[in-house]
Amino acid sequence: IDTMRQVIGDYVGVLRDAALVTSAQRNVALLEREQEDAAKLFAGREITATDVSQIQTRLGTAYGTLMSAKAALAVSQSHFLRDVGAPPGTLAPLPPLPIPVDSIEDAYALADSDSPALLSARARERASRAQMAANAAESRPRLDVQGTAAIGPVSPYSDALHNKRMAVMVVAKVPIFDFGRRHAHYAESRESNQADWLLADAAMRDAHAAVADAWSQHAAARASLSSYRDAADAAARAYEGARIQKRAGARSVFEVLDIARDMLAAEQNHASAVANEYLARANLLAALGQLTIDALSPQTPLYDAQTRSAHIAYGHDLPLITPVLAALDGVTLGALKTNRPVRDTGATLGTRPMISANRPNMTAHQPPQLRYELNAQLF
Repeated sequence: IDTMRQVIGDYVGVLRDAALVTSAQRNVALLEREQEDAAKLFAGREITATDVSQIQTRLGTAYGTLMSAKAALAVSQSHFLRDVGAPPGTLAPLPPLPIPVDSIEDAYALADSDSPALLSARARERASRAQMAANAAESRPRLDVQGTAAIGPVSPYSDALHNKRMAVMVVAKVPIFDFGRRHAHYAESRESNQADWLLADAAMRDAHAAVADAWSQHAAARASLSSYRDAADAAARAYEGARIQKRAGARSVFEVLDIARDMLAAEQNHASAVANEYLARANLLAALGQLTIDALSPQTPLYDAQTRSAHIAYGHDLPLITPVLAALDGVTLGALKTNRPVRDTGATLGTRPMISANRPNMTAHQPPQLRYELNAQLF
């Protein structure tokens, strides 16, 4: 999951920085157009040299912003190359990452069943519980049954007569004195299991905290996204209107430059908001244990861990020997296959986020795409 999050961060970072470069290029282009218009107005004595200097100042700043944006994109592309192993080139739009739950309570339940950290802690607790049962069995009587069978000719020169021998031996062992070794081993395994039980409860608390944090971050990012998008659209309309008003004499050059700066800031904020919402969505899926390769690329063939595990366990085994013995061993140890109850009441309590994302159906929701057509080629 950490690798998936890293690659997603690199992918989104390249798209975000490419959008910022596109926005900075547009800002340079419109300021160059303003400079051309100012030169004509200055020649006609309609504006002063101060107005021309103001445009030149903003244009110089815009060139610096563009160079910084290109440098940031180059850094993002280098991180992509480091983590993916190939240059980004022209990246496809972000794939959808639907959230499989609609409420924070359902998110907690899904994390309880699929969180990798929680599943690992529970598996470790079951393993130490099995070791405790094995150490406890050392103090009980042991019954071993051994059988042998042999057949062979009486004489090495004749195959007419054969000897047949079959023997069954039952050995009972009862521990008497071991100077406290068995008791010490059992006590050690019992305390180890108690520690693992506490760690499993702590893992549930950590999983719920991670879900609550990711849920709140995603809700905030999603709720603010529409505001940034509306602000960018409004800033673009304001700039076009200010240019018309400037030609009519109702706006000064300085006012138009300020509106152009606001438009650039709104576009940059929207590009960053799109990236932050997608990363928050990926973090939420990671906290739920749902950030898997089939969520991003369903057509990718998956590694079948169950089949591989069965092949390792029984691939070179005599027919039914190990499964039968495992079944017999599990008759009295069925409780070891279940998870212990949660003793930490804090682990079962969740927090409801203060921010509402106002989404009636998160499952069907598709994440927004970047508002500009991007080309993430190396600069």
